[in-house]
Amino acid sequence: MPPDRKGKRKVAEGTSKRKSLSFAEKKELCEWKRDNPSYNQENLTKKFGISKPQVCKILKEKDKWISIDISNKEFKDQKRDRGAKYLEIESALYLWMQQALALNLTITGDVLKSKALNFETRLQITSFTASDGWLTKFKK
Repeated sequence: MPPDRKGKRKVAEGTSKRKSLSFAEKKELCEWKRDNPSYNQENLTKKFGISKPQVCKILKEKDKWISIDISNKEFKDQKRDRGAKYLEIESALYLWMQQALALNLTITGDVLKSKALNFETRLQITSFTASDGWLTKFKK
């Protein structure tokens, strides 16, 4: 009977597990490349400990990473960029929220959820749920 190997994958010698860089590290990589144009992708893979495809993908989006404000702690430690799933609803809600704040109205989580469901109906979107998880992500 073969040995039990659940959860134990062998990594080939000379390779390492995939490493995810934070937004701050991606920004640093792009700034390093900008300031040191003689550095090629091979040098960057060694310096940051990631694969060539990762370096290539990050450098393709260099404008995005360089422009990001890492003084915001959430962005500094974040590793994945998950955009808004319901952009139309969230854009409309954001505009409404700006107007409400200009009028000094009190905005609670329940008010935001209710207004989001209102926009869902107006925009004829059927798959949206104004959950606590959605609200938390929207507030960020």
